[in-house]
Amino acid sequence: MTWWMSLNRTEKNSRDLIEKLILESEYIITQESISWSGLSINNQKTTEENQDESSKIDDSKNKSE
Repeated sequence: MTWWMSLNRTEKNSRDLIEKLILESEYIITQESISWSGLSINNQKTTEENQDESSKIDDSKNKSE
């Protein structure tokens, strides 16, 4: 917000700067959403790894039976 407010009228009409504003805003909103939902990339990876391990254990149990 501070960055955008520091721009003059001509700069605010620049397509590149408007695009930068949109992309950075979307990134911030996405990060906030992830934080509030309690999800993180690390948690997702850990969950996927745990599911893979569980699947491998189940597969080995089924083969031994």
